[in-house]
Amino acid sequence: MDNQNQQVPPVPSQEEAKASNNLSFLKIIAYGFAIVSVGVSIAIGGYLLGTSKSKSQPAAQISVTPVPSPAEASAKEGDPTANWKTYTVTKLGIEFKYPPNFSPIAIFDNELF
Repeated sequence: MDNQNQQVPPVPSQEEAKASNNLSFLKIIAYGFAIVSVGVSIAIGGYLLGTSKSKSQPAAQISVTPVPSPAEASAKEGDPTANWKTYTVTKLGIEFKYPPNFSPIAIFDNELF
């Protein structure tokens, strides 16, 4: 008797199966369009936000402060190395000053360093 009370679900026809496939395809397209729309909206909003911030910042003003050159500074203060001796290496094209209480020493081939 239990078998008589149970209902057998109807088998969907081919037209109903095609209709459900079309609906799922349309859902996929709708979701894809929604995702792309949200992404484009975020991109445009970010661009507009970035350009509005860059316009609102005032341009940095550059102030020029005169700085005396080393020659001017030493002329005013006096040259602290005025009484120093000068050591020159002509092969290398260099020279430097050293205090009078220092003395160069010979290290290589009787050359002073």
